[in-house]
Amino acid sequence: MEIPSAFLPYRFYGFKEEVLERKLLLDLSSYKVLKTDKVMAAWTPLSWDSKHFHRKMLELKYFITEVGASYEERSAIIEKLHDSWQEYDHVAARINAFDIRSAQVFERAGFSLMDTNVRYGIDLRRSSIQKFEGSSLKTDGLMYEIMPCPCDSGELIEIAKTSWSDYKVAIDRFHADKSIPERLADSVYTEWLKNSLAGELADIVVVPRLDGKAVGFLALKQHADNVEESKIGQIVLGAVDPSMRGKNVYTCMVSLALRILRTKTDIVETGTQVTNYAPQKVWAQHGLKLVSTTYTFHKELNSAQRKRTQSNAD
Repeated sequence: MEIPSAFLPYRFYGFKEEVLERKLLLDLSSYKVLKTDKVMAAWTPLSWDSKHFHRKMLELKYFITEVGASYEERSAIIEKLHDSWQEYDHVAARINAFDIRSAQVFERAGFSLMDTNVRYGIDLRRSSIQKFEGSSLKTDGLMYEIMPCPCDSGELIEIAKTSWSDYKVAIDRFHADKSIPERLADSVYTEWLKNSLAGELADIVVVPRLDGKAVGFLALKQHADNVEESKIGQIVLGAVDPSMRGKNVYTCMVSLALRILRTKTDIVETGTQVTNYAPQKVWAQHGLKLVSTTYTFHKELNSAQRKRTQSNAD
């Protein structure tokens, strides 16, 4: 099938289209793929999510359609996907926001919209950002410590809990899903932080300190992906203690993060919910541009409903 350019990854950084097509096909090879003449879907089981939420979960990572794909052709492949998901309880489906017709098909198939995710990126090869290779930087009365991962996460966990549970500024897909207990939704991000600082998802964390006390963090991955020889880095996740919000802390962390990543990274991307305005404003101020938008849909599958029915019967 012919893949429209809107589905190609990293399409705003000057790569040739054939290079990105090869990149996409390489990525698809690590998923379970179902394909027709005009529609292609790729999914994978989610082992961490399944363990955390106590149910068998999967993610539909790609749903790619030719421009001329009909409503019926899109619906038919969703039916085939459901046949492949008999043993699973829950699916998260990510749909490219350029593909409105597919979003409508998923809604008709019983999927519910949970959030809209936006990704921003910057090509450091074409920027004037200077490298930073030190271990700390003092500015605006705060000391910004640069810690390699793995590192101790204890002092940062409370910041994560407070920022993403008690004082969250945007509803994420886990909290939006009424089938997920709130306590488990709350703990997703603290577990994500622990895994990042353990070195699994990040390799550097920037920690601003006021009188020695941590007041935030920003976790970074220097090599999260690549397109041929070009390395893609990520700003993985970050938070600022609510008492320090509005005091330029996150802005300083992002500025320093880009200088750190500049040493080994060619392109940097990051993302958040579309309604999380504050970080997007900071990213734009530092030259990052909107590069993709994705709808996230969730659906409980028949196996989850069967389990509830059996439990009620018992």
